Amino acid sequence: MTRIAMVSERAASGRLKALYAEIKAGMGTPDVPAVFRVMSQSPDLLAAQWRLFQTLMLAETQLPRATKEMIAVVVSKANACRYCVTAHTIFLKALGYSDKQIEQNTARAEAANLDSATRAVLDFAEKATLAAGSIRDDEVRALTTAGYSEAQVLEATTIVAFFNGINRLVDALGVEPDLLMEMGVRLPPPIVRQVIKTSGS
Repeated sequence: MTRIAMVSERAASGRLKALYAEIKAGMGTPDVPAVFRVMSQSPDLLAAQWRLFQTLMLAETQLPRATKEMIAVVVSKANACRYCVTAHTIFLKALGYSDKQIEQNTARAEAANLDSATRAVLDFAEKATLAAGSIRDDEVRALTTAGYSEAQVLEATTIVAFFNGINRLVDALGVEPDLLMEMGVRLPPPIVRQVIKTSGS
């Protein structure tokens, strides 16, 4: 149970009700995720966070959707945020990734089917989470050498920063995966894709 009250979809009205409808449509989920409902006491805050999430994760940007979702999982694993690891594992499954692929890719295992550029940006995401102050110039240059533009480096770093904030929000306020999430993360990708509508690759 969360540490502050959340407005249910049934009880929502006015601007909050409209935001809930927009979030469900944008996320492609049957319900409004708890990460957004926990902000329901402040529609202004919810709207701002939703717009940023849309811009970073749902819009067609310079990074592929799958890379962005893997960054989310890497950051959330580093922070031991069970809610966000579960949520973004489900989104990777909706993109067609198996449990084994998700585990190997986000752990950057030797057997992972990752190109060198994606492996480099995931390594960078983990270090920016755990020790941002110790990142060196050459570590950023390694990303551009691997083929990323500076705009893509900025985008990746902003996603890292966003999920570090969201991880702390949900953990501090006691947001846990609900039953549907716990079930969804155990389903095979073809079934997840029938429930979660995603875009990108």
